[in-house]
Amino acid sequence: MNSMSLLRNSVIVGGATFLVGSALMEVSKGDEKVGWWPYTATFLSGALGFYLLRQQFVPVPEVLELDAEYDFQNQAITTVIADNEDDAYEELAIGDLADEDWEIVDIRDAEELRFFAAEVFEADRKIRRRTRWTWTRGPEDGFTDKDTVPYADLFTRRSRKGRGYYSSRVDAYKIEDGYHINDLPEGYHLHLFKPTLRKDSWMAYAKSPKNDQWIPYSSDNKSALTGRLLDWYNKDIAQPKQKALSPIDKLKISKGLKSGKVQIERVVLPATVGKQGNILTAEQTQYYALGGPNQLEPVVFATVYGGGKLMKGFQVELASDVILNKYDVFAFAQGLVFMGESAGTLRSVNRYNKDRQQWVKSYPAWFQNAVRNNLKSATIMMNGNKGTYGAGVTINQQSVLKFFNGAKEYTWDTNNRYGSTPLFEIDTQYGKQFQFEILDPEGSGNFITPRPSTQRKIYDESFKQDLNGDWQFNQEKFLMAFIDRYKYERKNEIIQNTMQAGSISPLVPQAVGELMLRRFKKN
Repeated sequence: MNSMSLLRNSVIVGGATFLVGSALMEVSKGDEKVGWWPYTATFLSGALGFYLLRQQFVPVPEVLELDAEYDFQNQAITTVIADNEDDAYEELAIGDLADEDWEIVDIRDAEELRFFAAEVFEADRKIRRRTRWTWTRGPEDGFTDKDTVPYADLFTRRSRKGRGYYSSRVDAYKIEDGYHINDLPEGYHLHLFKPTLRKDSWMAYAKSPKNDQWIPYSSDNKSALTGRLLDWYNKDIAQPKQKALSPIDKLKISKGLKSGKVQIERVVLPATVGKQGNILTAEQTQYYALGGPNQLEPVVFATVYGGGKLMKGFQVELASDVILNKYDVFAFAQGLVFMGESAGTLRSVNRYNKDRQQWVKSYPAWFQNAVRNNLKSATIMMNGNKGTYGAGVTINQQSVLKFFNGAKEYTWDTNNRYGSTPLFEIDTQYGKQFQFEILDPEGSGNFITPRPSTQRKIYDESFKQDLNGDWQFNQEKFLMAFIDRYKYERKNEIIQNTMQAGSISPLVPQAVGELMLRRFKKN
């Protein structure tokens, strides 16, 4: 701080002391007259005190000293003298650190803070997703002894050199033939070993600070391991950290002022592309569940592969029902599988975390009913062409319709030794169609034959006009008409049980599945 600035600030401090002191004296004097000298002394004491302190004539206790010269490598605050931001970056953010995120705080106008005379850079070094590896030849420091490394058994393996029983044996792997990645975050290790003989596989070992175990990987060539190791690393660093509840948070939860439910975090892992432009790892979206009143550890309960519109490349991999129920994310998992991308957006996650009941109510009635009844599947399929042997319809693999199509089990079976179906046809406005029998909707377990008029109505709703103007049999329209007519989801306990069993599966066809989920109701 220069002399002029010091004098100016001393006058300011003295003036402030003068005003406060004068006000206090006015309160206490009453009718008593006070001379000018107490006011002057108040001003001088404030100004001189500040001046002497800043000139360090008066010793300052060590605890009051401000020092921003902390270690940059430890991501603390570092102060540099620089005329502009570019010069500061050249001073601090050099090499690999140039890619880090910096928060720049300009405090050059705060002259009273003598130790902060320039920009202050606060480095928050994030663990970054990797898209490629650069292997360094040789073992990593601290892992050079083949007898003490965690995977020491690798170097006890022997491989036969040449052909024949009496061919010599050599060490399959040597520690000096290793590679490593030397710029990983603390606690991460990646080691790669070249086989002595070409017939053996390359071996890699991965270690995360979150796990005590070393994970082995093997492949016929070095490059083939890249995608697998990148996938492991990017998934591992993406896992959110569990945050401990503060006493205030616990109080808010106990008083009902804050939700104590498990929260969901959405993590996107973009695709990684190799040097040749080939995709090494596909894009993934992971959904973590964590926290709650029991402070549950983060767990991946759903992973989504691909994208696009519903049922077009959108695949969901779920954890077990035990995990889904323990973390209370079963409804969200239903949404991912039944509705696809629309239920898995960041906006959807935030709404679910805020109020999961309201989140469910924001979707159509069929989904609300699915959540209410813990429904898992509605897969309606026509097995085989309706003119082939054994053709029919199943709901969740339960047979509900069989065609009377007169087809033989084997076309070469001239004597029908292996059986055939009878042939019964019915006239419709679209020509002759095969009659069928159905599983009794009322739950007797027997197959019954509907009236011809009923079958005719179902067929009349099952044709669709193509681009040429011709009417063609449409499988999905047939299934819709059939399900709409017999309402297995309301009447048949066998079908109802299949809809609540197994794992959560996509609705097939989507529209027919939605119809069944909407009307599901157990008596």
